[in-house]
Amino acid sequence: MSESKLLLDLQGWDTKVTTIKSKLEEAQFKLNDSTEISKAKKLNDLVKEKLQEITLKRNKIEKDIHSLKEKMSSINTKIYSGLIKTEKELKALEEEMESLDKNINTYEDQILTIMIDQDRYSDGLKKSSNQILIIEQTKEKEIPNLEKAISELTTELNIASKQSANVRSQCDSSSLIQYDRLRKSHKGIAVSTLTSNLCGTCMVSVPTKIIQELKKDNSFVLCNSCQRILCISD
Repeated sequence: MSESKLLLDLQGWDTKVTTIKSKLEEAQFKLNDSTEISKAKKLNDLVKEKLQEITLKRNKIEKDIHSLKEKMSSINTKIYSGLIKTEKELKALEEEMESLDKNINTYEDQILTIMIDQDRYSDGLKKSSNQILIIEQTKEKEIPNLEKAISELTTELNIASKQSANVRSQCDSSSLIQYDRLRKSHKGIAVSTLTSNLCGTCMVSVPTKIIQELKKDNSFVLCNSCQRILCISD
């Protein structure tokens, strides 16, 4: 087999190795990736924290309302106790009662707003918790398939790597240097087959003289346009 055909064969195996490695990396990433569940849990924690914050705020306001109502009750008892001696003292107590009542109304309005927020965040917490469950269940179902794919791809990679190494061992060292350099600089395609009188990769016409050289089994020639190694396919 000519050197260029050996390199074409090598390129086939090397391309397969690259493809399998890419699929294997993707499968391993999916298996180990916890980004989605981490984001879902982070959102769930944020919603939970906000709900707790709102609940604490509501509890505090409710305590304040209770305290104000007790104070109103005490003033009311004082007003009707018969102990008030002057009109000025009565008026002061009535004004205080009015002020307390306004404060209570303000707090109760705040409670209504908080209750709406509580309902909204409670609903959000349920949804985020359900989302976590869905993600975990989906991941659990995917794991066996991913593990199977990784096992199969690993086996395929071992076979392709061995084949690549076997063909590489049959190639000339100087040819391999050029092949590896071209493969790196030409997007993985170092060897191009001749299609009629065209380079099969860049599709530029190859001069007759180069084609004649190429037909000699031991000739090692490059495309006059893309500088890839040319090879006549069987």
